[in-house]
Amino acid sequence: MGVKGNVAKLQDPEYRQRAIDNIVKKVGEETVKVIAVTAEKHFRNSKGGLLKSWYYRSYTAVGGDKISLYFYSRKKYAKYLDKGTAPHRMDYLLTGGDRSKGRFTRTIPQRYIKLIPLRLPDGSLIFRYVSWKSILEGHWFNKGIKAMHFISEGIKLYKATRYNADVKAAIHEVID
Repeated sequence: MGVKGNVAKLQDPEYRQRAIDNIVKKVGEETVKVIAVTAEKHFRNSKGGLLKSWYYRSYTAVGGDKISLYFYSRKKYAKYLDKGTAPHRMDYLLTGGDRSKGRFTRTIPQRYIKLIPLRLPDGSLIFRYVSWKSILEGHWFNKGIKAMHFISEGIKLYKATRYNADVKAAIHEVID
């Protein structure tokens, strides 16, 4: 008894790799859609910028026995919305550093005052001054953002429905 059909084709390494790539692509695209909808549900953006900003990359482990999918957004604020931020003093407004990475790109003298433009909800623009004195007095303090966990929630939701018709069809197309 020999192996027949596409199962026999799966023994061919090139065919097998193409089949795996097609399945990973389908799973990645479907998961990105679920993550985007989940993110939009948590954080409503009138222009839908967060909804359209999601992508994925797939990585194959050495030996090819494990495939990892990495989901990301091109919007910088998506990371902070998903993971949240702790309450903190906004001294990076003067130092020009990235507090999330624990580094500062330049040091500003204490007498330095910087003008910060702020856009209000009604669309008007106002300007406020920030200085070391105002930071130390507690005027520039971020209360933090509660983590929304929409990436992990989107992946869990996809896993719960992963045997949906599209992915199931892609898998059966390869096996049958």
